[in-house]
Amino acid sequence: MDAREEADGTLILTCDSSLWTKWLIGATLVLLGTAAYDYFFGRQGEDRMIGLLAGAATCAISALVMLEQSTFRVDPRSRLIEWEQRWGFRQRAGVTPFADIKHVSAERPIGDTGVPSRRVCLHLADGSLLPITVGYRPDGDEKISDAAALLRRVLEQSDRANQFGRG
Repeated sequence: MDAREEADGTLILTCDSSLWTKWLIGATLVLLGTAAYDYFFGRQGEDRMIGLLAGAATCAISALVMLEQSTFRVDPRSRLIEWEQRWGFRQRAGVTPFADIKHVSAERPIGDTGVPSRRVCLHLADGSLLPITVGYRPDGDEKISDAAALLRRVLEQSDRANQFGRG
């Protein structure tokens, strides 16, 4: 996850795993190409063919599951978060006012041991969660925790400015 603060105070949070997806699609094509070669020229046997096709299917499904792109634009002037998420074939987008956010957390999955995995979630007033990423990401360098802290700071600064009539 990448977090950057622009000169006007807008915070941009992004996550893009399309590079991993491209690698997995490449592996899928290599496995399918090898299977096609074996079928037409190599005659290596059924067991190898089944293994190649199963490997290709595994890579293709993994590529689909790993394809995640999200962008959250946190604008303290308008007090709105504009967001877009894509995960596999699912796409969502929306606008969430700051007033609808109860708090921000950096969640860890149950049973997480070793290098922590996290994702940043917005806890909304209606009791629902709006995760910035669907999947949990390794956070050994604390970038995800830092992004959550930065998001909290931007939201709190906006709340304080609004309390004093500046917003």
